[in-house]
Amino acid sequence: MRPPFLVCPLQPDLLKQLQGYQIILRIPELEQVEQAVEQVNRASIRLECLYVTSRLALGLQPVSEKLKGIPLALRVPSMGLMRDVAIRLPLLRQLSIRVFMPMDSTENLTSIRILASLGIACTVLPGTKNIKWDLFSDLASYALLGLTPHGSIEPFHTLAREYQPAGRTELGGAWFTHPEKFIHVDSQGRFAFSQDELDREEFAGAGLQELHGIFETPAFQKHQEQWREQFLTFGGCATCPGWRICRGTFSVQAAENPECRKAFQEILDIVELKQAADVRGNHQVWQL
Repeated sequence: MRPPFLVCPLQPDLLKQLQGYQIILRIPELEQVEQAVEQVNRASIRLECLYVTSRLALGLQPVSEKLKGIPLALRVPSMGLMRDVAIRLPLLRQLSIRVFMPMDSTENLTSIRILASLGIACTVLPGTKNIKWDLFSDLASYALLGLTPHGSIEPFHTLAREYQPAGRTELGGAWFTHPEKFIHVDSQGRFAFSQDELDREEFAGAGLQELHGIFETPAFQKHQEQWREQFLTFGGCATCPGWRICRGTFSVQAAENPECRKAFQEILDIVELKQAADVRGNHQVWQL
């Protein structure tokens, strides 16, 4: 198993200890990008991308020419006003950027579709409330079966690439929460398998020296087997037709709104159609 990516804060003393690892550097706003790149170069570490967890809407982001060539994962609460985005659009399309947005609102799901249609790669983040599951499955159809060119939309492209009927599919890879690929580290070197677990101080290790052999630890094995708990609940996620692509990722939301069952059944059908189309290729019959 290859070494995981480390998702960590901008902390110079910490970065000095991370040589040899692939780093995803977490910063709060785009204004810190130059400082982050400078610290990365000074520490001589390999940067996979900058993960910017901003509180500003996309239309208010201070994008500039200085961001060109820097891999950016920009998490925003919403798109904001279209007129503000339109001003920034020519530059956004020149950046190596993926926009992350929560699926809590109809507006955000619509915004992601608009941004993708404009050539901006996007990622749908799990929401906690008011999820419109029919719009979510419609977005999957657009992402994987849409005929017009558009930016990729995660996690749907990950599903189409990695789904195997007899295998295990991890949606979390699109959100930096796949335990085999991402480890989240705090400023003190303590680490967990997701940012939420880090915030709750549910640590898998108390120091960077414990990263070696992490995949053989009881903490990792327990995390890997959490999906089995879904089989202990009668009528829970394990009985859903879309279990093979969700595996309980949205179990909390499902408890509040079981409409996700229908959505993930539709998404599974879409993924299988996409995979079948990719196998057949894009053969076209002549036309006048």
